[in-house]
Amino acid sequence: MMRLYARMLRSCVNISSYSKRGFTDMNGLRKSCGSYCDIGFHLANLETHHLKGETRAQITCLSALCDLKVGMLDDRVRCALDNIKQTYKTTCVGSQSLLHFVTCLHKFGDVDGLLDVMRHFSKEIVFMQLSDVVRLARILSMRCDGSMEFQELRRSVQEYLRARINEFTLDDRLSCVLSCVDILENPGLVRFTLLSYVENVGQLEAGDWRTLKTVLCALRLHRKFKVLQAEIIHELVERSFDKVVDCLETLEPQTNLDYGELIARTCYLLTILCREDKAARDAKLVYNLLWRVCGSDVLAVFSVKSIIHILRSMHFCGDRDSDTRKKFESLIVLEAPKMSTADMLSCLGCVNIEAASVISSQLLTSLNELKPKAVVKLLKFYASCAAPIPPAHADQLKEHFCVNCERMAPIEFATCFNYLVVTRLFDRSILAKAVRYIHNHSANLSPAHVGLFFHAFGKARLYPSRNIVQILHDKLESDIDKFTFEDLVRCYVFISTCWKRHDNVVTTLREAIDDRLNSDVPTYHLCSLARSTIRYRNRRFQTSLYSAIFSRIKEMNLRQLCLTFKAFAQSGLRNRDMNAKLSYYIGSHGSSLDTQDIHNIVTAMQLGYSTDALRAHLVNSGKMNDLQRFLIIGDDIDFEKLQESELLSCLFAIHRKSMNERNARVIKQLCLKICKLPSFITPQVSQVVADLLREHGHTKPKLIKALRSRNRHVGYSYKRDINEDGSRQVTASRVHLDYASFRPICLGPPHLNTT
Repeated sequence: MMRLYARMLRSCVNISSYSKRGFTDMNGLRKSCGSYCDIGFHLANLETHHLKGETRAQITCLSALCDLKVGMLDDRVRCALDNIKQTYKTTCVGSQSLLHFVTCLHKFGDVDGLLDVMRHFSKEIVFMQLSDVVRLARILSMRCDGSMEFQELRRSVQEYLRARINEFTLDDRLSCVLSCVDILENPGLVRFTLLSYVENVGQLEAGDWRTLKTVLCALRLHRKFKVLQAEIIHELVERSFDKVVDCLETLEPQTNLDYGELIARTCYLLTILCREDKAARDAKLVYNLLWRVCGSDVLAVFSVKSIIHILRSMHFCGDRDSDTRKKFESLIVLEAPKMSTADMLSCLGCVNIEAASVISSQLLTSLNELKPKAVVKLLKFYASCAAPIPPAHADQLKEHFCVNCERMAPIEFATCFNYLVVTRLFDRSILAKAVRYIHNHSANLSPAHVGLFFHAFGKARLYPSRNIVQILHDKLESDIDKFTFEDLVRCYVFISTCWKRHDNVVTTLREAIDDRLNSDVPTYHLCSLARSTIRYRNRRFQTSLYSAIFSRIKEMNLRQLCLTFKAFAQSGLRNRDMNAKLSYYIGSHGSSLDTQDIHNIVTAMQLGYSTDALRAHLVNSGKMNDLQRFLIIGDDIDFEKLQESELLSCLFAIHRKSMNERNARVIKQLCLKICKLPSFITPQVSQVVADLLREHGHTKPKLIKALRSRNRHVGYSYKRDINEDGSRQVTASRVHLDYASFRPICLGPPHLNTT
């Protein structure tokens, strides 16, 4: 063995190179060869002790081999295991040695031997020490199944803990209960432990690293076994937050990855708890203290996984532009080439666009090696990303999907197809793949698959062939009771665009959803349904839906309230109570409106939905841009700074509301600006411009002539009506645009006041 070790060293060490990388590789080789030497040493000792019949020494050797990750393939290991299982009952081994043996059996996967030893522990547990019971509980939680031996031992451990829980210190109590939480049937023990933590956490020493371990243990226990009332949870959050801040302000900087992992996991769980409890504490304060703890060398304290935990925590608490976050994101970019696929996928959604583009580019270099689940996560990131996808990345993703889609499971294919549609990466080839896949796997489609396919076709505004829709509809009808409400909501997105062609699907879905509209439906599903009913308007169904929404408004978050408010305004329904309640709860959220929320509210206000209080709240928030302030309160605006689509928004908003109180000079300036955009001059735009100029007494013969020359064809004026059964009827009347722009003679000359 030593000769082999020397030969390997001579073959790997380059004498002329003394780089740091060379020394690192040589040290790793030494450790690897050293572990092989240790394995041989322990195997030889195991054989010697087996021949001498020394049971305790054999267990020691087996435990050492387990630490070196040696399996049961060696005959000496198997013989020693069989010998110990036969002799441990007649030999004075001791509970600690026997626990080491149980650990070995667990790691080797010897279930039969483990069951036999567990029978022995069921009778001897009352004589064991506390630390041994905790170790036994951890093994039991990992291997617990329905066998009688495990069930009996679980009851023995619970009785032991219940009888002696008051003898434990706070740290031991938390550690023990957390280890046994998977086998506990009565939540009273967990509640008692967390209450004792809330009472005593303020007395823990802030300058001791073990305090952070205690806080982490309590947060893990609460997250795993939620048994506290809301008032106690608030106390848990407040006192844990204060103690973590005290520790980070007091502790001396350390250069140890274990400390970095401890800090990262504690901050992550604390941030989640603060968000769930909606605590007033600002979690950003914790992250501003991290650089003080880690000292000058951040990577010596925080591993890549720890940095990902910290970035996800910052993302949850809304810290998206701080200097601390930018520093951690720069570290992720530097470490991206060394990161594993799982780490890169887990941090995609919690970094900025620049860092995410670097990580996604790194993932695409090994796209052919990614498993379908990893491809799903990558497409999910692109679907939720606001930035456009680079063309090279889009081509790679589409090509990879077309090549590998036949080998995907139905749920993976349906999810990938759905994300490709959302990101606008689909084309005829991908649509053909989806149609072929549905034909070939129609017998294996589940409700989740049907919901995803319907959702994708609806989002893409595609009209698949009737036989494809019939396959999906047959699954919908036959398994309607197995469809979750989320699956039905996804299917309804398809109905919102294709309702004219598929009456049978409409009827089936509408009845199924209507029957399940109750207090158990999550609010985000109600919000999705409200958005889907904008295009397909069935008054009876809309009434049932908004009745359910009206009773659940107070449970909605701000984003859901604003989306529902916009959908309600676009639905055409008129209800003062609904309008007032939505406006009140939106205003009660204070100044936490973001850009998307304000856009949704402004859209509803333009349609005449709002209250004076909400309008004043929106104006006082100071978060509206110039265009929104012009549309809502008529502030002055510089049309030169607006884009083409924004100019058209101003034009149609003024014309739709007949806002004659606007300054005639402003309207003239807007119309002249729009007429300089030839690509936007449609018959409808021409008619609106001419009407506004005529209403405000402006004569522009050259402008009218230019509009007529661009639109010499016949236009149509459309009128949309909704029938009693919910269907829509559209009537069109011909409008000769060549004559529509002239001022009626009955009004007289525009420069004279004839009134």
